Amino acid sequence: MAVLNAAFPILPVKFDDWQTWHNQFIADGPQRDGWEDQMRRYGITRQLVSIQRTPHGDFVIVLFEGDDPGAVFAGLASSDNEFDRAFAAKIKEVHGVDVSEPPPPISELVLEYDA
Repeated sequence: MAVLNAAFPILPVKFDDWQTWHNQFIADGPQRDGWEDQMRRYGITRQLVSIQRTPHGDFVIVLFEGDDPGAVFAGLASSDNEFDRAFAAKIKEVHGVDVSEPPPPISELVLEYDA
C-alpha cells in the first residue's frame, strides 16, 4: 500500500468557501456518495484531510493511501466525469492548484514510527 501526503494552501479569503465545500463530504453530506465513488474509482482506500491554520495562511493537509495514490491527480486532470470536473474546478478556485498542470512535488518521507 502506497501513501501520498500533500499540502495545499487555501487562498486568502477562500477559507469559508473551502469549509462549505468540505462540509459537503462529511458523513451525511449531500456530496458524500460522489466523493466516496471518486475515491473508489482512483483506488484510494483511505484519505485523511486536516486543516493547518498558520500565521502564514491556512493549509489543507491530505493523506491518500492506495495502490497508486498519485493517480488521483492524473485522473482528475483527464476525467470526463461530472463530479470530477466540478471537484477539479473547486480545487483551482480555493487552492489555486490546476490539476491539468504537473502535480505538486510529492512529500519526502524523512521519519517514520510503526509499532
